[in-house]
Amino acid sequence: MDKIIVASRKDALGERMLAFLNAMYLSEKFELKFYFLWHVIRSTTDEKVSFPNIQNKEYFFTSEFIEKHYFKHDIQYPNYSIWWNNPKMIIENIKNNKYCVSLQTSLFDFQGNFILHGVDGIDDLDYKNVIQKKWREIGFTDHIKTAIGCADKVKLLGDYVVFHIRSADIIKQKNGIDMYLCYNKGLTVFIVMQLILECLKNQKLIIIGDDFNLNYEIKKYCTKATKSQNIYISEDLIDDGFDSTQRMFFDITLMANSKKLYLSGSSGFSNLSYLIGNCERICVYDMYSLQEKYNIIKSNLQKFDFDNYQKSFAFIHLYIYAKELNMPISEQIENIKEAMLVRDDAFVFKVFYVDLLLKNDQPDVAEEFFVANINNMDKFFENLLYNGWGGPEYFLYDFVFLSYLNIKNIAKYPNLYCVTYYLVYKLITTNNKKFKDKIDFFLRYNYFDKKVLSSCLFLNNHEKIILLLESEIIKSIDRYAIQSESAKKYIYDHLAYKLGLAYNIYSKGLFNKLMLPIILIYISKEHKRIKMMRRKKILENLELGIPCLKNYPDYNESLIEKDSYNYKLGEIIISAHKNWYKGGYIKMMFDIYKLKNKMKSRSEE
Repeated sequence: MDKIIVASRKDALGERMLAFLNAMYLSEKFELKFYFLWHVIRSTTDEKVSFPNIQNKEYFFTSEFIEKHYFKHDIQYPNYSIWWNNPKMIIENIKNNKYCVSLQTSLFDFQGNFILHGVDGIDDLDYKNVIQKKWREIGFTDHIKTAIGCADKVKLLGDYVVFHIRSADIIKQKNGIDMYLCYNKGLTVFIVMQLILECLKNQKLIIIGDDFNLNYEIKKYCTKATKSQNIYISEDLIDDGFDSTQRMFFDITLMANSKKLYLSGSSGFSNLSYLIGNCERICVYDMYSLQEKYNIIKSNLQKFDFDNYQKSFAFIHLYIYAKELNMPISEQIENIKEAMLVRDDAFVFKVFYVDLLLKNDQPDVAEEFFVANINNMDKFFENLLYNGWGGPEYFLYDFVFLSYLNIKNIAKYPNLYCVTYYLVYKLITTNNKKFKDKIDFFLRYNYFDKKVLSSCLFLNNHEKIILLLESEIIKSIDRYAIQSESAKKYIYDHLAYKLGLAYNIYSKGLFNKLMLPIILIYISKEHKRIKMMRRKKILENLELGIPCLKNYPDYNESLIEKDSYNYKLGEIIISAHKNWYKGGYIKMMFDIYKLKNKMKSRSEE
């Protein structure tokens, strides 16, 4: 059986070619056959920015290279986690034949867009030498070779340093929804300006980036401030006839040939240049502490007037650094308020704003925010529930969810109420395990008002949402009844306690009262079903029988629970049902009234 490795990334050029070269390196090291998959990306064209745009494989590679290395079948069983999340396991996985079986082939589906330095079994120098050799072996077409050759001629300038300032695809697409996700892939201009000015004092400098207007503004400012003629932008050096793909290869080669390459550290585009060239790699974000980065950006926002897209990216960094530095929430709120003024279309800031308000115990202000943004709630939810690079059960901003689940007296804030219950609904439907206990607690201890949800202006499918939440509330009550291994656990598991707890929760509001009999019947039937299952298991294994409650350390507490309002209320309900033909349900109302008075008197003693 052949062993093959397939480079299969589908994203932009830098990430894709890193995986491409890494797969070629591993194919040589472990005698695997190298193949690649190729997916076209069609992005919106814009003369002022460079968005990811990947043409078909025939544009990039010669027919001979395609015939030899293109994998003509799609991969049926990709295993991204081996390659993406755990690069240090690569060597071991290949040695131990942890591959995907597809088409009777031992197939390693390779997604690795990282630099394989510091991985056991890989010599760093050998790795880079082989990568550079493999780059030269790729059968590029004349279109690509022309762009590479043009960049090689820039060496005639002598030594130069490059600043790779990536940002446009992150900040200008999809209303900036990826700014937080990709904050360390892009490089904010508000952190590098001082560095650029310092470098200009004694060396030639080239600015490369995907926002052409920004490149021009940087050059214009630096030339005026320093009177230096040693600053260039890629546009000064490139052939005017190059298309967007040729331009990318020109920039990649220009960076690879530099003496020093200043980059974000996480962009595949500039990391690719570092691997295929001999430049010194300098990660700008690693040059400063969190506090220094925060201070530099705050200061430079006052000094430099770049456009609002660039400012918004700087504010994303301020938010992240302030959070990690545990700065006062009041200061974080002020930063976000400024950010919202800069980019009203970037709802990611609104997600952070509401979270900070809730953390600052200002649900009333959060409620006012939702009233003001009632017509844009679809955009708010798009950001709040954004998956990023994860699956449907993953939420990029799940760190804000607890703020909603912990709101006190949430019924006072109808819009917050609806947002929170919709959030709970989404977490349940995606089978999210992370917040299961918190959701159970929230559902049990907050009054569920269907009227508020059914009249909510920004929710659709009201009935579907309400039905699922009702069902989950009942289940949460049942789970609560059996949650702990203790004497109290068995009391919570008694039908009397379950019924009493449910009655207590659902006896408020006309609609809830109408639904109450159905809920109580459901709980009774479910209790009977579980009881039958347990009895069957006990008959199969007598050791599973209920132990003596007196043996538990919380036995005395369990007696208190058995004498609690919920338990006694449940006993009244059971008695009423057993004696319905004797007027049990009428008597029940009087018994509940007496019980309430009794409990009230007890609490006053």
